[in-house]
Amino acid sequence: MGGYILAREPSRIRVGDVIRALEGPIAPVHCVSEDNPGMCDEADNCITRTVWARVRDGIAGVLDSITLADMCREAEETLR
Repeated sequence: MGGYILAREPSRIRVGDVIRALEGPIAPVHCVSEDNPGMCDEADNCITRTVWARVRDGIAGVLDSITLADMCREAEETLR
């Protein structure tokens, strides 16, 4: 056997927490990483950096708005 034991209640664990624990900070591109945004030579003149930062924030917002309890409820409803 095997598996995992949750350290908190499912309602207190966000999907974003799980993704970050398994994959690291959310970042569609390196220069807008949540933890340690990298700088590139064109950072001051980059017209796409703000777009990527908004994409990152949107993804993080969605992942952080869903808990494991939410996912379990959806799974139960789907299986009915």
